[in-house]
Amino acid sequence: PAAAVAVVGVAKREDEAAFIHRVLSALIDSRLEVGDMRQFKHAAQQMQALFSELRAGRLKPETWQTLMQLALAVEKGDFNSASQCQVRLSQSDWQGCRCWLGGMRWFLAAAQATWQPKPQEEPRQPLVGRPVVARRPLAAPLA
Repeated sequence: PAAAVAVVGVAKREDEAAFIHRVLSALIDSRLEVGDMRQFKHAAQQMQALFSELRAGRLKPETWQTLMQLALAVEKGDFNSASQCQVRLSQSDWQGCRCWLGGMRWFLAAAQATWQPKPQEEPRQPLVGRPVVARRPLAAPLA
């Protein structure tokens, strides 16, 4: 039973790592057309360091949990919450995050500056009254 729990824990971690990687990769891909390409490349290299840490499983559990919260916030377009997660990462595990946290901060700031929320559809008004039925005109009388 303990081995089964460990396998489930590993599988869950792999799923979470894939989710974090997918969301943050989409964040990087969405910034491909930024003006400062040198800064973009530097931030992208830092994010690659994060991805290698994810694959190797070398992150503290608290850091892992905060990254999950950050990825969920980014997926929802809630960049204020994502920025708060980034601040928590820098305060709680600076030594473990310093090689990639600057890139994370840059991509979050760039995304927040250009993000446009999806327009919400206006709720449909309920129909009022009887339905209108098109009637065929009566045939003209034969002469």
